[in-house]
Amino acid sequence: MAPLLKLMDMTGPLGFAEHVALVEVLQVGPHAGERFQVGKLRLAPNNELHRNLFEFDDQTFVPFQNPLQIRLVIVDADGGRDLGETIIDAKDANRPGELFIKFFVNGVVGGPFYELGYRVLPG
Repeated sequence: MAPLLKLMDMTGPLGFAEHVALVEVLQVGPHAGERFQVGKLRLAPNNELHRNLFEFDDQTFVPFQNPLQIRLVIVDADGGRDLGETIIDAKDANRPGELFIKFFVNGVVGGPFYELGYRVLPG
């Protein structure tokens, strides 16, 4: 059985798209490369973080389509443009606390980024 990705929260840089879609890209099988939307989010300014924030409800899970990893893309929900992407490994299931991974805007490491808080639950 494949692991589950539990989505906790997402932050984004101020001044960048606040209405975003989280998309999974299939990596294996006859449908490799196909995308499906995991959810649409509207991030809101958070003065404490100095970033935009969205908190997922406690029941937001995404099954890994590939037993080893999941590839996610952040898309500007209003403009349709890819903002960044990342890969989360299934081996993160061995780490009990909330983890964070960055989606660098336009792939520019060190530049503005969206950050996803998550946990990987064993399948």
